[in-house]
Amino acid sequence: MTQTDLLCGQIEAETDLLPGIIAGKIAGEPADLGAMPYEQIEPLAAYLEHRAEQVYSGNKTFRARLNVRGNAGRDYLYMFMRHWAAAWIQKNLGMTAYRALPDGFNLGRDPHGAR
Repeated sequence: MTQTDLLCGQIEAETDLLPGIIAGKIAGEPADLGAMPYEQIEPLAAYLEHRAEQVYSGNKTFRARLNVRGNAGRDYLYMFMRHWAAAWIQKNLGMTAYRALPDGFNLGRDPHGAR
């Protein structure tokens, strides 16, 4: 384990991705859409970052999908974080909050359309 590994997670150490930043952005989307209170952004972001690190460390296919050139790895992480966020919202905030998410959010689709 290197000193870099101690300061950041495995994803950040092995890729150009910053999962903490991405988790914060994804966690803010449901709040901006009115599906959850803004007070839930921080716990959701922490969950998303932890979940990404957990899956990355234990899933060879997920690791390979994030370790690609260009934006494909980033887009893949965004997709999965949206999917995990929807599940977290359903579990922690209930079906009313989950149903307030836009169509396809639970499938990882960008609620603002392709950019």
